[in-house]
Amino acid sequence: MKKRKCKQYFKLVMLLFGVSFVLSSCQKDDDFTRSSQTENSLNPKFKISKINKERIEDNEL
Repeated sequence: MKKRKCKQYFKLVMLLFGVSFVLSSCQKDDDFTRSSQTENSLNPKFKISKINKERIEDNEL
């Protein structure tokens, strides 16, 4: 009987540890995603500007 209670407590502890580990991992992943999106928005790779028709016509391929 005592071995059975120990197994049940062990399973319960492992379940709680597993759930807390998964939740903390997901929380860190969200922080990483947000920080990388913020860095990308601060340092754009492309420059956007308006051009007129003459500039398009002057463009040589």
